[in-house]
Amino acid sequence: MADPILIKYPPNLPSPLLSSHALKQQSNLLRTKMDSGHSRVRRRFKSVPTIMPASWHCKSDVAAAFEGFVTHALYDCTAWFLMNILTPSGLVVHEVRFITSPLEDCKPLSATRWEYNAKIEIKQRAVISEQQTAEAL
Repeated sequence: MADPILIKYPPNLPSPLLSSHALKQQSNLLRTKMDSGHSRVRRRFKSVPTIMPASWHCKSDVAAAFEGFVTHALYDCTAWFLMNILTPSGLVVHEVRFITSPLEDCKPLSATRWEYNAKIEIKQRAVISEQQTAEAL
């Protein structure tokens, strides 16, 4: 079965604000305390999700389009989609989905501007390759 085609975050919608941007990778370590007092540490999985809090400020017309995208294109935040995420390597397209809907935390900033807040799950955060790491070091 072919992978489903993922929806791309529309270029006419605003990117999340940098002031709210943070990448919080979930722990991938399993730590076992040994009788000697030392601990054995090992990697549990090859890939773990990264959580990113995000905020958007939109004018009313863009806010209406943003809400429509979240509701209709993403099936009320249940679908994975492609979005540019700022990383140390620059803007990189990642497969993401909402953990919390931005419609759960929206408020007017003025008569014509709205603020949305949500948490986004990044399926697998892009990191440079082993060869690129060796060359950079």
